Amino acid sequence: GDKVAPSLLGGNVFIRSYDPLEVIKIPFSQSLWCVVVSPRGVEVRTEKARSVLPPTVPIDVMVRQNAYIAGLIAGFINEDNELISKSMNDEVVEPARAQLMPSFYEAKEDALKAGALGCGLSGSGPSMFALCPIQHAAERVGGAIAARWDILGIKSDIFISKINTRGAYCKSLSHSL
Repeated sequence: GDKVAPSLLGGNVFIRSYDPLEVIKIPFSQSLWCVVVSPRGVEVRTEKARSVLPPTVPIDVMVRQNAYIAGLIAGFINEDNELISKSMNDEVVEPARAQLMPSFYEAKEDALKAGALGCGLSGSGPSMFALCPIQHAAERVGGAIAARWDILGIKSDIFISKINTRGAYCKSLSHSL
């Protein structure tokens, strides 16, 4: 659901519940740009990514993580890039999975210095994503992450886009007979 819902519905969505399924759309600034950098030849299997997650999370970490999530949602709703930036933190999954990605923390730091509001792993990896306030920043951020991996001999593909608010749709094609 967390992969299919955004694809079908577009925009910024989260799954509040799987049983029953409850998908909630979150309003966000139409000016945000997303960049995804995908390293070629680096594979992170979902099973491996799940196996490194901690079986328990200390209560103080969970409280902070919930505050980050609430701040992120509030930042999206209020179109507050500063709050979005302060709230794009993951103290649970990212520290566990960062070891699976070459130079993850260095690439993340490079992205933030290049103008990303926030940056993290895309799903279980190996791609990284960042949100940016403008297209030019997204281009710099994508280049910064790719340059970090290039130092390691890892080529990558950069994808930059506004966030699709429409979701999936059928495009009618005319065929000449």
